[in-house]
Amino acid sequence: LVPSGYFGLLQPINNRYAMGGGFSFVGDDALMENVLGVSFAFTLPNLPIGKNEIYFDQMGFGVTFKGRWTSFGNNETGGQNRVRGSGQGYGIDLGYILLLDKSLSLGIMLRDLINDFQWDSSVSGKYSERVPTTIRIGGAYIYNETTVAFDLRKSLHEDTANRVYFGFERNVASILVLRSGFSNNIGTSDLNRRWSFGITFLQNLGENYFVGINSTYRIGNIEDLFRFGLDFNWGVPKKMNKRDRIY
Repeated sequence: LVPSGYFGLLQPINNRYAMGGGFSFVGDDALMENVLGVSFAFTLPNLPIGKNEIYFDQMGFGVTFKGRWTSFGNNETGGQNRVRGSGQGYGIDLGYILLLDKSLSLGIMLRDLINDFQWDSSVSGKYSERVPTTIRIGGAYIYNETTVAFDLRKSLHEDTANRVYFGFERNVASILVLRSGFSNNIGTSDLNRRWSFGITFLQNLGENYFVGINSTYRIGNIEDLFRFGLDFNWGVPKKMNKRDRIY
């Protein structure tokens, strides 16, 4: 019953650089939260060391700058004594990925490593609060048309739970992709366990364009819900870096 959504755009600049942006929203008049982010990803040239070299072309680095703003208490059904206010802030994420070989990728992300948020409440006035920083470590293994992925979200704050994620994706045909996923808190009495099942239909539009229609059904402790998405890709696909070396 609460509207939510996400829009994103990714544009490679060349073989070494890419830019991206995204906007997410969730909530209603009682509580609305919005995030606008801009990302930059890059690889570095290989570094010769004697007869060897460091293969930076199989590494990726990324940084995201996020702006956040929220409003609450604008629902008239809350009564005259409802708490009203707003807030705004920023956050910075850092990411790194390593292609170990043509099948295995490993990565790490520091989410909200640097951040701040300023509240303005009709009850508490103005005050500052930080968003809890988290570390996410994960990887993906590709075999034929199947991808298996995992993540560990490690919290750096006592009031945020650690969490594990597992995902599975299978290209059944050139026009069909099947997915499933599972996530679970660890080290807490409330596991907040979630299952998800998804499907994507791909459709070519000419030689250099295709559309993906996505649908996901998620099962949780409190709610079960559908999510829908649309992907649009254009331009000549760039060849990926070779993934035939093992460090």
